[in-house]
Amino acid sequence: VDAKDLLINLSDDIPGIAASFPRIAELVASDEDSKQLSRKRFTIYRDSGHSIETHKL
Repeated sequence: VDAKDLLINLSDDIPGIAASFPRIAELVASDEDSKQLSRKRFTIYRDSGHSIETHKL
């Protein structure tokens, strides 16, 4: 994977540059607050046309 093709988002927000990346990866903590915030980001990513894959670790 070329570095400019993947954004690893470790923030609770979606960075303004996210739209310029074809792939975005996020690690989500298991606490309820983190999960709620990630669900909101998930919806935004999906609605903006990203193909969503989840992996339980």
